[in-house]
Amino acid sequence: MRRNLTTIALLVQTLFDAAGVIVFISLILWGFASDARMRARSERMQKEHDAFRLLLDDTLHERARR
Repeated sequence: MRRNLTTIALLVQTLFDAAGVIVFISLILWGFASDARMRARSERMQKEHDAFRLLLDDTLHERARR
């Protein structure tokens, strides 16, 4: 009986260890995905900012010509 309990305890410990490793790897992958999303958002905002600056410059040059 005691041997069965020891085996069950080791099995439960192994399952918890595996679950911890899975959670740890998931958090690392989530961090990389979050970083990639933030980088893509930053690049998109930079493109929008550049487009707005070009539009503003064109508008100011148009007004200066008048």
